[in-house]
Amino acid sequence: ARHTCANTDLGVDGVCSDMLELAANHLLKMGLIAIGSDALQMSLVLDGSRVHVWRNLGFSYMHNGNFKAAEVAFDNAKKLDKTFKIDESIQALFKRGLEFEKKIETDQVTTKWSEPRRPN
Repeated sequence: ARHTCANTDLGVDGVCSDMLELAANHLLKMGLIAIGSDALQMSLVLDGSRVHVWRNLGFSYMHNGNFKAAEVAFDNAKKLDKTFKIDESIQALFKRGLEFEKKIETDQVTTKWSEPRRPN
């Protein structure tokens, strides 16, 4: 889709970015979260100044359990709009997700170092 937009005049006035955003919203509603996230990313490549698209991308990352990527998306939204906030209940879930991701990484590193080694 991005290639098609680059080869046509649809990039003018954000039309292509709008089309990608609409496609992403449709895909997300259908439950195709990963593909919808890709469409949101493509929309942001064309127009990275859309706070609501960064927010939606963050939520789609949260839905997939990728809390670090969600944090980046939410940080980009905050950079663009200083008043950007996430609902407190979602913020609490987000923080727990980040903590859980860090714990998993720590556990994986610890497991690698403490695994018993078998002789060849």
